Amino acid sequence: MYEKDKIKQERNTLDNNHVCRYSILDNFRLQLDYLNQYLYQRKSVCIGTLGPVGTTSYNAAMYFYKYLKEIKNDLYIDIQLWDNFDLVFRYLLDKKVDLIVVPNAYEKITEMYWEPELKNLFSFLLETPAYGLATKRDEKDRVIKEKVRIASCRPVICLIDKLIRGVIDSKEGYELVLANSTTKAAEMVINGIAEYAVTNETSIENKELEFVSGTFSAEVLWSIFCKKNR
Repeated sequence: MYEKDKIKQERNTLDNNHVCRYSILDNFRLQLDYLNQYLYQRKSVCIGTLGPVGTTSYNAAMYFYKYLKEIKNDLYIDIQLWDNFDLVFRYLLDKKVDLIVVPNAYEKITEMYWEPELKNLFSFLLETPAYGLATKRDEKDRVIKEKVRIASCRPVICLIDKLIRGVIDSKEGYELVLANSTTKAAEMVINGIAEYAVTNETSIENKELEFVSGTFSAEVLWSIFCKKNR
């Protein structure tokens, strides 16, 4: 650990170099100002994120949609969904959408932060829907004697070992089947591509799936990107 004098010295150096010109609260207020200025110049806005309906990204986009309506009620808002964030990123660069909603858990978000044509316009925290291990309702009591397939998108692969405890006791383990989203993972179970899915509660609504494990949720930071004015 740093000694107290060392920390104080480094803090003074930062202050003298104007690295800490704005406080955290100042930066948040600046983001709000940027967002307000952006909106008041527009009659409509097109928002892009990861689909389909039911994904955590879709829920975050709808949360942001409601906030925008509170700021400017007469703003026309269109939400467009794509199968992966590579497309979402490309369509923003190509000006096919005005804003994109991206979770900071996305493994390639660094490329967006460092893209010289983009600006991180706004950020917010939002708790995810409950995540769990789901399977077909009529197969939840199956006896597992061989390797099973578990569908999951990359950001929540880390949940698999926690979720399968007490559910999957096969000595053969499991095979990971990658999906682009929580909703796609659920669809893989419905279509017989996997026996289980790491998915969320909004992705299995009105489907013949149910959770067979405990559930988890997390507060995730979401970033809103737009193209810079040049």
